Amino acid sequence: MASSLSAFYPSWDVQASLGRNEDRFFPNDNKTLSLGTTISWSLFNGGKDFYTVNSNALLRQAAQKELQNQFLDVKSQLSDAYSTFIESNQALVVSKSFLNASKVRAEINRSKYNNGLQTFDEWDRIENEHINYQRDYLVKERDHISAEAAWEKVQGLGVIK
Repeated sequence: MASSLSAFYPSWDVQASLGRNEDRFFPNDNKTLSLGTTISWSLFNGGKDFYTVNSNALLRQAAQKELQNQFLDVKSQLSDAYSTFIESNQALVVSKSFLNASKVRAEINRSKYNNGLQTFDEWDRIENEHINYQRDYLVKERDHISAEAAWEKVQGLGVIK
């Protein structure tokens, strides 16, 4: 921004030169010294400098908005990945509880079936229910591992460092 404003200020140039007029260098004192200075200021250049300053100011604002947009995108990605990770962890805990309960129920059911106190259809239904809880737990564990990997990826972490 400051560099684009420089076109509005006058420019000041200074020149200096030192020379000799003879073939011999020493001890003659035929030195020449010249100094010059110039100040120039552009009165009107068709508005080019004015519009350049405005353009640079707008480009700066656009860059700031882009940076803010990227910050909000990263914040949103982090928030989404973290909440997915936490939710998958909770789902895994719940699924593990159901799996443990179905395991106890299946063991009780097997002993009842072996002692003739349970019908085959009831035994089969409870065993299939236990298998479904095992399958659900494995799916939840896979989802949790994927969510954890996504969370680490968004943070920039990982196994390979």
